[in-house]
Amino acid sequence: GPLTLEQCLQSFTEREILSERDTWYCPQCKQHQRASKEMALWSAPTELIIHLKRFSQHEGGSSFSLFSSDKIETLVTFPVKGLDISHYVRSPSLQGQDLVYDLHGVVNHFGGSGFGHYTAYCLSPGDGKWHLFDDSTVSPASASDVVTPAAYVLFYRRRGAPVGEFGDTSVHDVCM
Repeated sequence: GPLTLEQCLQSFTEREILSERDTWYCPQCKQHQRASKEMALWSAPTELIIHLKRFSQHEGGSSFSLFSSDKIETLVTFPVKGLDISHYVRSPSLQGQDLVYDLHGVVNHFGGSGFGHYTAYCLSPGDGKWHLFDDSTVSPASASDVVTPAAYVLFYRRRGAPVGEFGDTSVHDVCM
C-alpha cells in the first residue's frame, strides 16, 4: 500500500544494528564488534531536497552486470505545505525553532532503471501556481496533481525563506 513521507523519514532515522559482516573495530578492546548506526539531520537548510529511493538492486543481472534493479512504484504521499522536520534535526541551536517546509518542485520518473522519461511539477514564484513541465510543453497543474507514484525528487523551501535566496547567494547572482 501507499507510504507517507513521514514513514520514510522515520525509517531513515531509525537506529540500525549492523550485521556480522559490517562489524566495527573497537580501539579500546581491539576486537571487531557489532555496532549500531543512526542517521539524523544536523541542520535545517533553506532548500531541502529529498530523493526517494525508486530502484532496488539485487544480484543476478545480465552478462554485462552482476546486479539488476527493479523500479519501486509505491505511492509515497507527501505534504505540499507544512512539512515539519523539527523532530529529525539534532542541532541544539535549532531546538524549539519552527522548521517547516513547503513544496515548490517535484521531479517525476517514468520507466525503468535503464531508460525512462522525466517530467517536473514546479510552483511558480511569479504567479503562485503549479505547472507541469514535460519536454517542450508547459501546462497548468494543481497542488493535488503533484503527489503521484512517479515522484522521485522533492524540493522543499524553508517557510519564511525568501524566494530565490540560497544562503548567501541569490538566483540573480548565479543566473544573471
